[in-house]
Amino acid sequence: ILGHAELLLEDLDVNDVRREDVRAIIEECRRCKRITGGLLGFARPTKTCFEKVDLCYLLNNAVSSLKPQHLFRKIAFDALFPVTPIYVHGDADRLRQVLINLLINAAQAMDGLGRMRLDLHVADGFAVLVIDDSGPGILEADRDKVFEPFYSTKLPGEGTGLGLAVCRKLVVEHQGEIELSDGELGGLQVRVRLPLEVGEGTLQ
Repeated sequence: ILGHAELLLEDLDVNDVRREDVRAIIEECRRCKRITGGLLGFARPTKTCFEKVDLCYLLNNAVSSLKPQHLFRKIAFDALFPVTPIYVHGDADRLRQVLINLLINAAQAMDGLGRMRLDLHVADGFAVLVIDDSGPGILEADRDKVFEPFYSTKLPGEGTGLGLAVCRKLVVEHQGEIELSDGELGGLQVRVRLPLEVGEGTLQ
C-alpha cells in the first residue's frame, strides 16, 4: 500500500486536490508500519539461526537498500569500510534489522538532510560499528531511557519508542553491546560491538 501510494503521489499534478489525501494514506501507512514492525521485533520469540555472517556485506547491503528511499536522498554518507570481510557469529536477518533501525533513526533525527558517517572496523576481538549523524543528538539524561520500550524523544505519532529497544535486545542476544554518546558530526554517535566469529583475526 505504501509503495503504490508513493508512486501515485509522484504521478499526481502538483495542483491536484487529491495529493493531500494520498499524503494522508502514506503517513498512516508509515505509522502502521512503525507500530506493527516495532511490536513484532520486540515481542517475537528469540529463536535464532546463528551462522558465520559478513557484517561488512550486511552493512553495505542495508545502506544500498535505504539510499533510494525519500528519507535518505539528501543525506551525504561517509563510509569507512574495510576491503576484507568482517565475520561475526549471528543471525543475518536480525543483525540486518539492527542496522536498518539504526540508520533510519539517524536519518529521522536529521529530518532527511545532513551527513552520516559509518565506520566499521575490528578491535580487541570485536567488530565495531560506529554511526555518527549531524542531527540534534540526544540529551545525556535521556540516553538510557531511549532503550526502554515505548520511550521516545520524538513528537507524538512520529515513533513507537521501540526502535532502540529492539536494537539493544537483538545486540544483547548476540553477546554484544550498544552505547550512545556525543557524535563527531554534532549529533549522536551510536557504537555497536559484536564478538568476532571464532577463529577470525583481530587486526585493528
